[in-house]
Amino acid sequence: MLHAEGDTCDVTQSGQRGLELALSGDYQAIILDLILPDLDGKAVLKKLRAANNKTPVLILSSVSDVAKKISCFQLGADDYLDKPFETGELVAHLSQSCHGWRRLYPNRLGQRLRAAPRRERHGQRIRDDAAI
Repeated sequence: MLHAEGDTCDVTQSGQRGLELALSGDYQAIILDLILPDLDGKAVLKKLRAANNKTPVLILSSVSDVAKKISCFQLGADDYLDKPFETGELVAHLSQSCHGWRRLYPNRLGQRLRAAPRRERHGQRIRDDAAI
């Protein structure tokens, strides 16, 4: 979905793997679901912030309970978007979430999210949507 907007994405359905990627990479934004099979999104967020990772985090979830949203913001989420959503809405939320980060780290992020083909890691293989 974001590759159509020209963004590069690392994708995983594992909370633990997502945490590892977030802590080892230099990302412009992190999109995090709350419901993950091995480590839930709130635990991932808590560990990210405990490690002093300041990358903007957008929670993207079907959990629309207000108390859960508030707890995510208290843990350090920058934004929250309910499923279902439109691609344009997601891009707008990401752009806004990254806006404050741009002021803190002006040399690490351009005015727009970087344009590049999407790549996904599936086990040992990498799928490049530009090649499909």
